[in-house]
Amino acid sequence: MVSFPICMHKNLCLWRLFLQLETQFPDLGRLGTTNMPVKSPSTASPCCYPELPEGNWTRLLTLLPGKKSDPLACELFSVDVNNAPTFEAISYVWGDPHNAKPIICSQATLFITINLFNILQTLRHSQDVRLVWADAICIDQGDVKERNHQVGIMGMIYSRASRVIVWLGQDDHGDARYAFDLISKTNRHFEDGVAKFGTLEDVPPPSAKTGVLDCASWAPVRRLFALDWFSRVWVLQEVGLAASAIVLYGAHSINWSDIVEIVLLWQDHPDLQAAANLFIGRMSDAFKFLWSTYGSAKSWKTELPFIQRAANEPDKKEMSHFFNVLRCGIRFKASLGSDNIYAFLGHPAARSGMNPIVNVDYNRSTSDLCKEVAIRLLQQMNSLAVLSAVYQPGQPNSIAPLSWVPRWDQYRDVLMLHSYPGCARFFDASLSNNLPTEFAELYQPPFQVVNDELRVRGIIIDDVQSSSPPFSSYDMLYPTGTKNHTGPLINPLEVVLADLFAEAFPPSSRYTNSIEACRLTLIAGLNWASMDAELDLASLEADFRACVAEKCRPDILSRVCQTPVNGPPKGKRGSAARFLQAVRMYTHNRRFFVTHSGYYGLGPLALQQGDVCCVLLGAVVPFILRRSQVKSQYKLVGECFIQGIMRGEAISSCEKDSQKVEELSIL
Repeated sequence: MVSFPICMHKNLCLWRLFLQLETQFPDLGRLGTTNMPVKSPSTASPCCYPELPEGNWTRLLTLLPGKKSDPLACELFSVDVNNAPTFEAISYVWGDPHNAKPIICSQATLFITINLFNILQTLRHSQDVRLVWADAICIDQGDVKERNHQVGIMGMIYSRASRVIVWLGQDDHGDARYAFDLISKTNRHFEDGVAKFGTLEDVPPPSAKTGVLDCASWAPVRRLFALDWFSRVWVLQEVGLAASAIVLYGAHSINWSDIVEIVLLWQDHPDLQAAANLFIGRMSDAFKFLWSTYGSAKSWKTELPFIQRAANEPDKKEMSHFFNVLRCGIRFKASLGSDNIYAFLGHPAARSGMNPIVNVDYNRSTSDLCKEVAIRLLQQMNSLAVLSAVYQPGQPNSIAPLSWVPRWDQYRDVLMLHSYPGCARFFDASLSNNLPTEFAELYQPPFQVVNDELRVRGIIIDDVQSSSPPFSSYDMLYPTGTKNHTGPLINPLEVVLADLFAEAFPPSSRYTNSIEACRLTLIAGLNWASMDAELDLASLEADFRACVAEKCRPDILSRVCQTPVNGPPKGKRGSAARFLQAVRMYTHNRRFFVTHSGYYGLGPLALQQGDVCCVLLGAVVPFILRRSQVKSQYKLVGECFIQGIMRGEAISSCEKDSQKVEELSIL
């Protein structure tokens, strides 16, 4: 509850409200069948919007008191964000603009979406006014110039709010209570365990009676994280900059910090991952590379010790890069493509000196905006890292006209292989960090942009000969023989291994142990903790066998066990959950492929037979290119993993004066 100088007595509020409603809605009792035209905020009467002076000014909403049965009424007034009274900012999903309800706003009729109507009705006090900020009302959506400016200061607005209120919607299925209780119970178990035993790894698993490791108990939580709010790009900034935040779902609430803590626990606990089966990897990345790098003086990140420790890890400053920020947002959705960039302009990494990396302009095409951002990032990083963000849909002939420009507006559910700037690097396919002296001149500069062409240098490795169907992390969960609406499933891991044993893929002379090369390829060389899997091949093999035993036919396991082994420590039991976690992360929405000369790789969805595997100078991972009709001109299909190429082997075997290094033009 907040106080404000214009606060009026309860009776005066209600009397004024009654007069306004009487004027605006003479047939209020028949409102549900009225023929009154529906106006969205963008087409509402201009008198609803007080003028905004130049500078960091916005409007706040005074939500007038009333009972739940009373119509909603509010007033708008202009404030300097830096000198605003105490207010709360709402984070919500707009919802269907055609499904709207009327409110009285500064003596004008305003129609707002049902979702916003519901949260305002929930927040309204019965006796006192409440000050809030909601973008659909506080910004004149029909004024593009104003919208450009307000979007540019939106980060400031959310950071200045006393609290951000996350509204997930009406709890139609009755999930909120059960989901919030289980999240709280799980968090407290591990918090108490870490306090007692010292580290998360030493905390004993929860007992069966707690239900924490019972898959069925997590169904309400799975439905919770499937709600629209968790997939929208704007909410990342809205909660990331919050001093404090609370989540409302119907009549129930939970602190936002509890939601984040369960995400971090899920990320670091394979048994919890296996039981909960939550699809929240993108939220884990959002915390690590976005929320924890905002650097806000006051934040929800200090509310719980587990979150505070994670947010204060020493490498956070190095991770604060706009490329990392955009990578997080690429897995979230927006109604306008440009918002996948504009939604992050409140982040410190979005500035170039005193100016934003780009200016907000909703009259500009998204493709033009993405090209400018790509060039800025190429220049800032002086490497080809930005090319790893390129994603081509899997449909035939779907390669974008500017194939080297990442479309940050294209939602994709695939984990990038290129390491985040500021994180440990396990790959360096072009030896860009340890370059042989004779190659130094070939790397300067690593690229040129000429009109719409990206000119680079690279080494062609091989062509793709065959590939698997696309992998799905969802299908990877189920053992072969599990029935669904289409019939018995075959686990994707079994599909690859069966083809390998049946020699459906070309036999490979590249590897002394083809099974080991295959399993390393399937996890992109990284284990469940995203560490170099080759540092402990024995544990990897034990985990792999445990996973095959759990998910594949017995004859597949028998063939796996016949292959030469690295010798797991005697008595060591593998963890199917650990291998499953890694293989789900890196194969999802990718294809296993084999080249003509027998290399194994993981490639993008759009990969097809005849595509070219290439190491580009200045890039740490290889790429798949597609030939055009002009020699040395290519389209970029996407990044890839190739076992035996990831640590500079192609560069090491190439002499300076050989003809292997080529000038390439990517269209």
